[in-house]
Amino acid sequence: MDQQLLLDIARLSVDEAQTKSANGFTVQAMMVLLVALDGTGYPQQAVELLTRTKQMALSLGMNYSQFLTESKPRSGVLDESWRRTWWELYVLDGMFAGAHRATTFSLFDLPTDVGLPCEEDDYETDQIPEPCSLQDLSDRDLSIKRCDFSSFSYRVLSVQNLGKVMQNHEAAEVDATVHAQLEVLLSSWRHNLPASKRDSLRRDGRPDEMMFQAHMLNHTTSILLHQSRAQLDLAPAQAIDACAPPAAASTYHESDGCAAAAAAAAHHPRVSLHARHVATAANEIGKLMTHRTPLTLHTHFFICAVVLASIVQLSAWSGGGGDDDDAGVREQVRLCIGALRQMSSVWGLATKALGQVREVAGHVHFVRTQSRQMEQFLVDVTEEDMMSMFAADTLTLAETGTV
Repeated sequence: MDQQLLLDIARLSVDEAQTKSANGFTVQAMMVLLVALDGTGYPQQAVELLTRTKQMALSLGMNYSQFLTESKPRSGVLDESWRRTWWELYVLDGMFAGAHRATTFSLFDLPTDVGLPCEEDDYETDQIPEPCSLQDLSDRDLSIKRCDFSSFSYRVLSVQNLGKVMQNHEAAEVDATVHAQLEVLLSSWRHNLPASKRDSLRRDGRPDEMMFQAHMLNHTTSILLHQSRAQLDLAPAQAIDACAPPAAASTYHESDGCAAAAAAAAHHPRVSLHARHVATAANEIGKLMTHRTPLTLHTHFFICAVVLASIVQLSAWSGGGGDDDDAGVREQVRLCIGALRQMSSVWGLATKALGQVREVAGHVHFVRTQSRQMEQFLVDVTEEDMMSMFAADTLTLAETGTV
């Protein structure tokens, strides 16, 4: 059946359910549809549906455990389903805000006492343990109490770090201390991961989508945090807006409000440190693209992570370096293009992003090729050749009466 027809049927069904039955199952249906709308290339409709979904969930009290205890019928699996519904909506709200930079993460610091979801294996086998709490997650690594956090929990923590970076973005732009504190959150998340969570595999070797997304969020948040201070030449990538408006160039310097301070910052060692953070995060997103799992099985938000990595790599490629650096960055760009091409078989958003990234890559490749040819020409030409060409040009101009 045609994809557009399926979307239309789903929209009609959800609209009807929304008017007739405001309940947790309707919230779940709305969440599935808004993801489909966004990934297919209808971001405005997706955002509008996200707003309505949050309104319904909050009106039902799904951010409190009382919703779960008062729901009928009750079962361990259904209780876990409601916990997952709330936290999935929470993560989606953060992902929309981070990927598109057109909405706010309104659920970020909303009060909630809903327990954290368990591992996928436990959910699938109905071996659901007593849930860890959000306070347990906040006290991790410091509390005497031991709690085995699920991959979903680390994903929640990762999107919370995104929320903190977004909430403190303006302060971090002008206050190095705030900026450093936010980086501590991201680094601490990575350093304190249990060994079993450092890759994206479940206990039986199957892909762990929750940890995949958690790592994706950490790396994209790192780019968003450091991008304005990294002194990247973003001009070549200004045409890439499939996921979000192009980042403003030199935001860090503009916020300083002082030309002298901006000039000094350009030579400050921290600038190269920020560039290293951004480049490393982009390369880590590249590693996620190399996992031996079909990219179409991942969240469509990975498209926006790939686009963000593409912008970083294209900026680095445009800036140029040695031949070895040039080849490495070029292959990273090619990897991003390949990932977008694979995801475009399912997601319209990837098709749009693929066209934009390929166009910019083609332009950068042309400019870099022309530059190398000119450099080689200047190396090969002798001083005598230069004088001869100058004399010939002078004679031509004289003959045409322009000198």
